[in-house]
Amino acid sequence: MGRAPDATTGGDGQSLPDPPPLPATGVHAALVQRRPDVRAAWLQVRAADRRVAAAVADRFPRLSLSAQASTGAISSVVDNWIINLSAKLVAALIDGGRRAAEVDRTRAVVEEALHQYGQTILIALREVEDALVRAQRQGELLASLEIQIDLATKAVARARDRDASGSTTYVAVLDAVRTLQTLQRNVLTARASLLQFRIDLHR
Repeated sequence: MGRAPDATTGGDGQSLPDPPPLPATGVHAALVQRRPDVRAAWLQVRAADRRVAAAVADRFPRLSLSAQASTGAISSVVDNWIINLSAKLVAALIDGGRRAAEVDRTRAVVEEALHQYGQTILIALREVEDALVRAQRQGELLASLEIQIDLATKAVARARDRDASGSTTYVAVLDAVRTLQTLQRNVLTARASLLQFRIDLHR
């Protein structure tokens, strides 16, 4: 409800609130993207993609230039720099295929994350569809129970009239009342279940 909880939240406590009408069928993609599990799966795909870029960049040698003051000859400084550069190039190029294998591994991780992302979206759509169907079927059950209560109320009235006229015993009245009360309890249970199904749908 967007408010801090207080004593008035939840109605009067004497009756169950009426649920709002069902939302329109069909799930917009933006709604699915708001689910935390879908967002987490998407962020895992992005993280795996960044790791692929890092693995590709790691295949290339890193060159760093630094100025050093030295009393030695310029030729020795140049020779040392060339030796360091060639060592870095050889280390980067001759690694037994380790860096190339790491690129392949990270690409496989991206494909796995993409597959998991697709599965997460399918699960999200299935859960929403199931919640819609459950809420709709529960509404149909409630409508049927309301019809049965109307008929049971009329049956109680007829049983009381017949008992008053002496054409039946009071046991028939008690049976009719018991049936009516059972239906009323079923309606309360069904309404509580409908509210829970509606909560699950919105979640």
